[in-house]
Amino acid sequence: MRGFGIVLAALAALAPASDQVPAQEPARVGGLVARLGHPEFAEREAATAALVAVGESALPALRAALAAEDAEVARRAAGLIVAIARQAEARRLLAPTVVALAAPADAPVTLAQVAAAWQKASGVEFQLASAEAGATRVASRTSAPVTLWAAVELVADELNLDVSGRVVARPGESELRPVVALTPRAAGTRAGPKRFTPHALAVAAVTPPANVALPKDSLSVILEALAEPKVRFQRLDAVVVTKAVAARGQELRTLPALVRPAPVAPTFRARGLRGGGAIVADADGVALVPAGVPLTNFAPTAAQALVRFAVPEAAPDRLALLEGILRTTVCLPREELARVAGIDKKPLAGTAGRGVGLTVQTLMNSGTGGTDMLVVTVTCVPGEIAFRDRSLKRPAETVTNFRGGGNGVLQVFGTAFESAAGALVVADADGESFDVSSQTSTVRPLPDGRVAEQLILRFLPTEKARGAPASVAVSGARTRTLDVPFTLRDVPLHAGPTAAPPTPAAP
Repeated sequence: MRGFGIVLAALAALAPASDQVPAQEPARVGGLVARLGHPEFAEREAATAALVAVGESALPALRAALAAEDAEVARRAAGLIVAIARQAEARRLLAPTVVALAAPADAPVTLAQVAAAWQKASGVEFQLASAEAGATRVASRTSAPVTLWAAVELVADELNLDVSGRVVARPGESELRPVVALTPRAAGTRAGPKRFTPHALAVAAVTPPANVALPKDSLSVILEALAEPKVRFQRLDAVVVTKAVAARGQELRTLPALVRPAPVAPTFRARGLRGGGAIVADADGVALVPAGVPLTNFAPTAAQALVRFAVPEAAPDRLALLEGILRTTVCLPREELARVAGIDKKPLAGTAGRGVGLTVQTLMNSGTGGTDMLVVTVTCVPGEIAFRDRSLKRPAETVTNFRGGGNGVLQVFGTAFESAAGALVVADADGESFDVSSQTSTVRPLPDGRVAEQLILRFLPTEKARGAPASVAVSGARTRTLDVPFTLRDVPLHAGPTAAPPTPAAP
């Protein structure tokens, strides 16, 4: 693969253009900060939007404005500091792998070689239809580095390939990893819509799976997010559509989701309704859920979401433009979240880390021939912490046929709860780890929205770890919610079945 270069860098559009602040910038920023207290609401809003666009170079002036006498200026400055910090974090977390198709024109490069280079650079797994397909020569070249996903689209266009993705959970990982298949497009079939590819998370409109029944009396689009492994993508939480325009210029009206996508905080409050069903509340609001409907997104993966539109009088089959925001949850690097030490000296001990509580009780069976046990309780807000093993998730639950006046409030677990069993480490006084297995696990909701999981652990000595356990630690990854804007063009609409006419009421 002589001369074929892979260039790794941060996408310029998502990174600060320069550390040099233009000479006129401080004066402009000062004027914008002053306008945060303008008598006209529209002026205050315009100044706020302009400061968000300025970004991190506006932070010194905004921090100074926290002490402003005008309460509106101080309030908006505080909100802008948070918004700009989130913007900078999103830029960092979504900085893409950048590649260059830079082989000399006379150097033959095959699809298999290109896919192997992409996989090595990004960690994304690429699958080809056959060895014969992999031997196809790639003529595409780029004059400058482009994002990984843009390069994939470029080569797919040249070789008439369909690009389909899926996400997989590997043992010992909370985040999802993408697998991308590059397959020859059937003769006479139309290419799918282009992915939105400016950063490490690509957005695409995909064809509904054959086993998915689309909602009645609406037009639907299924959006899919594919993220590079370094993003540590965990789930797609929600979609907000800001503009949907059909080919003839008509704007489509979005409809509320029949069932909300997996929420940011995956515990729901459900208030039963007379006659069945429930009103379900989560971090994003409330939804009416009929009896027997699963409290999960319709989608077969955590990387897909359904968007519904009202059917206009002349129903289009495509959208010329679809703009919106994907709310996604990603994992930060794994860390030790909480540790309880000294359990060899006291039978009950606990600690409260940032967002995680850990309590340990020792049950000693010495002299009885039994095995010593630990009762460990981990408390956290589900969805804010990702533990080790997605396979320990509890199955989806459904709203059963509630009866009564709806005065009772029930806690219902969704599918995003992860057990902490695989994330616990029991060690002796020298820090050597025991072999640990979980005997039982019980979970209960707490009034403040957290969940407490109680595990009974059986620990066994190893070659290095002997004697009594001295500490228990729990590790995991904190999560972040990112709002990712997207723009898609030429998006197919999929019609659900027409609802049957209402049945007349019995006399």
